[in-house]
Amino acid sequence: MTRTPSDYRRFYHCPNPDKLTPKGGQPEGYVKKGKPVQESGNLEEWIEDKIAPLVREGITKNTDSLMQEVLHKVERPLLKLLLEETGWNQQKTSKLLGINRNTLRKKIETLRIRRKVVLDA
Repeated sequence: MTRTPSDYRRFYHCPNPDKLTPKGGQPEGYVKKGKPVQESGNLEEWIEDKIAPLVREGITKNTDSLMQEVLHKVERPLLKLLLEETGWNQQKTSKLLGINRNTLRKKIETLRIRRKVVLDA
């Protein structure tokens, strides 16, 4: 079976999915992702499974800031992913999130989100 570049877009993060290598037909520089959400089930169920331990821990500790803790755990990876996907275009990212660009900048600073630097060998 021959795979097309669009097949790889569903399973891999690839800087140039149209540029296929001769052996195996995998795109250059691909990084394997987890299963796509549409194949692994409902997103809401997946999130419930992931935050269940936090909820149980919060109940056990009788915490009064469970919502804040959960949001903190979700917010940083979400912002990081969106910034990387938009090429660190803060205006585009803030528009996608529905927040002001200055609010995004403050969140980047307070959550200590840093741009990955890739050095050519």
